Amino acid sequence: MQPRRLLILGATEGIAAAIGARLIAEGTCVAADDAADAVLVDGTDTGDEIPFLELDDAAFSAQVIDATLDRVAMLHSALPRLGAAASIVVVGSDAYLGRWHGTGQAAASAALLGIMRSVGMEYARYAVRANMIALPLGTNADDSGTIGDAARQAAALFDAVSITGETVLIDGGNSLKMRQAKRR
Repeated sequence: MQPRRLLILGATEGIAAAIGARLIAEGTCVAADDAADAVLVDGTDTGDEIPFLELDDAAFSAQVIDATLDRVAMLHSALPRLGAAASIVVVGSDAYLGRWHGTGQAAASAALLGIMRSVGMEYARYAVRANMIALPLGTNADDSGTIGDAARQAAALFDAVSITGETVLIDGGNSLKMRQAKRR
């Protein structure tokens, strides 16, 4: 199988860039400038943890509205560049599950999840698939184990012709341990 033509959107030093570099180094993908059949969108959450009652309008706007609009713009820029049967993998966080002192991060992550699912629905008629890989909030590009797992999942999603609108949670089972729900 020929390597996929990969377009990476978002921070050049971010997590999606690290995943893309891994896919290119392994020969699964080659870098693409224009036409692509595989797209990685960096939708990882940033911003400070702010307790709900301390979350003011400016912080909420930055964490949710501004970040969401940036991600929508990235997806808009990718869609005209997609080849037939292309696959989009959004790299996001697990914050959509809820966070202590992370209402803004949770809202932004949930918005990204909804956007990805909607793109998957709307572009299915063109055989374009959209899925998300959700990493633990705070994962960085130097975390080689998580980046390796994410690269393998991205490659699998790029190849899966009948999977769209799904989220793969890569958190080592932490969401099963209920750590987030424990009282602090």
